[in-house]
Amino acid sequence: FVKRDKHETGLTKEIRIEYRDSQYLGKAKDVVEGVIKILDKRYSAQWESYNYIAVMDGNLVSFMNKFEHNIGDMKRVKAKVKAQTQNKLFSANETRLNYVKLYKV
Repeated sequence: FVKRDKHETGLTKEIRIEYRDSQYLGKAKDVVEGVIKILDKRYSAQWESYNYIAVMDGNLVSFMNKFEHNIGDMKRVKAKVKAQTQNKLFSANETRLNYVKLYKV
């Protein structure tokens, strides 16, 4: 519990300081390509997959994926924009991605 709470507090602080000026990557159904760094992952038993928060070019993105990737991993991504949302931990702009394909960098 303490470990998870410490991670979440650090992540909230990082988002608030580093990514407060995050911009949306495009409108719904736009194709997005680039390199991401994974900041956080949570397993969803309801969907049987992981929900990730990542950063691409200084902008926050979030997506779901069946496979487990480690926090801090760098991945090349190709996806479509699903929605423009606000981050749950700190109200920064976040792009929700869909049809995500992850590749090695």
